[in-house]
Amino acid sequence: MEVVMEKLLTMILGLLCGCMLLAGGATSALRKVISVSLLAGIFLCGTVSAWGLSLEFAPASQTVTVGQLAKVDVMLTGLSGTTIGAYDVTVTFDPSIFSLTSLLIGSGLGNSTGDSIVSGILNLGAIEVLETSLLGATDLAALQTDPLTLYSLTFLANAPGTSGFEFTNVVLANADGNPLDPALMGGSATVVDTQPIPEPSTFLLLGAGLMGIGLLRRRT
Repeated sequence: MEVVMEKLLTMILGLLCGCMLLAGGATSALRKVISVSLLAGIFLCGTVSAWGLSLEFAPASQTVTVGQLAKVDVMLTGLSGTTIGAYDVTVTFDPSIFSLTSLLIGSGLGNSTGDSIVSGILNLGAIEVLETSLLGATDLAALQTDPLTLYSLTFLANAPGTSGFEFTNVVLANADGNPLDPALMGGSATVVDTQPIPEPSTFLLLGAGLMGIGLLRRRT
């Protein structure tokens, strides 16, 4: 089994390096390489138990007004010494309420130093993010903290309502390429359409103006 895994990982690394050199269709090829490689690891090794590991949104809930931005972090908690080497995580949202404006990848897998390969695929009401690190377990352990932010999403609130945030098609592997099975925690964001409430000073000025009008009428 160890020999098979070693050959598999060598093949995956070669394919990843090849994807880096592709001029066209690199995103699609990279998506397939990462997804297939991680799924192959699941079939060969089985899922590794990581007690207390969960994938969640931070904040879990929030309220914004129409036209404002809502930011959510996709985080892993309960690492307990586990290092993350790759992930393929899709987040769904209500496109009638929110539109995605930005995606920011965290630095825990080496993105800030160019030691990871990243791909983002946006569909209607869903954003799929894939990242695989080229670093070893020791280097990853130095970069990763608990909780670990995989990536951050920023949405523009377009209409009133509540949108749920959910994880789908989650594939997660540790630094050794062994698949992990985190608990999946949902989130939400509510958009309200409120009119600005006049400040107390505004009420006082309005009242004084009305009193002045009343006095003028009496004199006339």
